[in-house]
Amino acid sequence: MVCPLDSIIHELARAQDGVFSVAQARRIGFREDQIRHRRATGRWPLARPGIVRLPGAPATWTSELLAGCLLVGDRAVVSRTWAARLLGLDGVVSTPVPQFTARRGALHAVGGLQIHTTRTLDPVDLVTVRRSLPSSVKRDKRLRRAGVVISVRSTSASRTIIDLAASTPSETLGQMIDSACRSGDSSPAYLFRRLSDLRTPGRAGVTTVEEALIDSGGHSVLERRFLVALREAGLPRPTCQVTHHAGGRFLARVDFDFGPLPLVVEVAGRRGHSSDADRANDARRRNELQSLGITVLEFTYRDIVADPSGAVHDVAAHLRRIGLAMDRGAPTR
Repeated sequence: MVCPLDSIIHELARAQDGVFSVAQARRIGFREDQIRHRRATGRWPLARPGIVRLPGAPATWTSELLAGCLLVGDRAVVSRTWAARLLGLDGVVSTPVPQFTARRGALHAVGGLQIHTTRTLDPVDLVTVRRSLPSSVKRDKRLRRAGVVISVRSTSASRTIIDLAASTPSETLGQMIDSACRSGDSSPAYLFRRLSDLRTPGRAGVTTVEEALIDSGGHSVLERRFLVALREAGLPRPTCQVTHHAGGRFLARVDFDFGPLPLVVEVAGRRGHSSDADRANDARRRNELQSLGITVLEFTYRDIVADPSGAVHDVAAHLRRIGLAMDRGAPTR
């Protein structure tokens, strides 16, 4: 005879990528003898202590994450490389074992998870990531009673970057910072402030973050490399991702703007805009900017990566020429 509770627990497992906790089963109404029987007969194999993965359910990154969340409850939050992946930060490869951070003394090693501890875990360092679940699952009273995982708590993008700084290559750290700034989850100014707040004699990686922030602001690795090349050549730093309008109408969003000098720079990725429509749009916005007296320089992936000195030389030459023209009384934008 099929127990009606089994259909509920299977529905719960489907909503949680194949896993559920024994505690959730109890909340649904399973008795201890029913739990022991299903464990003994292999119907409920344990993925981690107290966490069941139904037979046939694959061990995915998400199911491992949710299994860890069910284990730690509200005593810890997802952190380090697992938080980076959860938040979509570029360049980070998560460790094989889920990583969590708890306040010192709140939680010890549990279920084979990596548990980091800290004295400082302020609300500003935490975010809640809502899971994409059907509204029917969220409204199901039986699943709500079981405590279906609807959201996951994690360290913020800024705190994740700071926590990983000491163990992350500088180029990867730069990618993380740029992607967090691009998504709006952080900013160079905020990272500087949070670094100052968290700076302690024992905290590693602070200097590494500060160095990575010097060339932050671009939206890609290519843009960061261009900023590095400019800085190393002693050229002024442009403003990144500037929007241009004319008569209240949007014209273009440019990668780098050297205002007040009328010079902008665009850098194209490895493939660039390959369709006819894309190329036509690029040409249109370039012509409109130039009609306003703004010089537009464009560099390719090869220009920036293989031999940035040529691109830097071109920028320097145009800055000198435009500067001289302005000194002679030529109109500025």
